[in-house]
Amino acid sequence: MIMPRSKLRLDKEVEDAGNWIPNWSGDTLWQVEHTHTKNSFIVDTSKKTCTCNFWELLGIPCRHAVGALGFRNQSPGNFVDDYYSKDTYDKCYCYNRKPKKITTSQGQTQTTIQEQTQPNEA
Repeated sequence: MIMPRSKLRLDKEVEDAGNWIPNWSGDTLWQVEHTHTKNSFIVDTSKKTCTCNFWELLGIPCRHAVGALGFRNQSPGNFVDDYYSKDTYDKCYCYNRKPKKITTSQGQTQTTIQEQTQPNEA
């Protein structure tokens, strides 16, 4: 599952892929050309690269890659970097801080926050 903001960015690339025509160059290589401007880019779906460098920089397929993937009926969401997955998000933010009540030498009760704890290893 892709996180919402990343999904929005991918959706924009899918929307903008309509004017890009993929031409298969062999194996996983594609030359993708714009219908009006005739600009073209080389996409390698196995390496997750495009000569526009968007895919490498952000980890989200660019519109050129989306065009190539769509031609093969492959979902662009399956080619988004794991960095944007819910599992990765959960691993980053799974640490918790638990409140702890302590009693001072004067008999007063205070609540403090314990240090961050590591997640339970399964």
